[in-house]
Amino acid sequence: MFDGVYIEHGSKLHKWAYLMVTGGIFMRLLWLSTVIIILSIHSGTVVGQEEVSKVFSGPQPGEPLVAFDVQYAFGEKAGKTMDPLKAAGEKPILLIFVHQLTRPSIGLMRALTQFSEQHQDVLYTNMIFLTDDVTAMRQRLARARQALPTKTPVTIAPQGIEGPGAYGLNRNVTLTIVFGKRQSVVSNMALIEPSVQADTVKILTPI
Repeated sequence: MFDGVYIEHGSKLHKWAYLMVTGGIFMRLLWLSTVIIILSIHSGTVVGQEEVSKVFSGPQPGEPLVAFDVQYAFGEKAGKTMDPLKAAGEKPILLIFVHQLTRPSIGLMRALTQFSEQHQDVLYTNMIFLTDDVTAMRQRLARARQALPTKTPVTIAPQGIEGPGAYGLNRNVTLTIVFGKRQSVVSNMALIEPSVQADTVKILTPI
């Protein structure tokens, strides 16, 4: 007796029972292999998503903030050079590096600068655009001026699309937001797809 089937040696019944038993085992193995493959794919997808989410750009928490020069984008000071860290003085500093000017990035920048402009006495903020063509970027920002903050310095990094060399910025992200105190980085967020709802609180919490 095997799995409820009587196996008569050398008979057709034996052959039929053998096929049923081995077939059942085969189906069990096939099912188990399928489950393992599905779990492996799912696990790989999760790991892959986590790896994709780990995007780095700019100095990380604990690293020093190094002085660098930028140029005012428009207004009476357009083209003039300034150092954001020097302008901040003893205040904590929020550096918003703009790699790509998009509607989502503008929305998040507005939320951040609205907050910072309400706390100008205790927080210095500088919005820094990165580009390989400073003149073209200055013209573009002049056209988009109404969508940009009025009390926060809007500047352009003349060093190129990757910005100040010492900062190690990632040109493949949309925004790099660095918050620092006493010449040291407190928090850093590199965003590929900025979201006002998802990112504003995360950025402002350390501040």
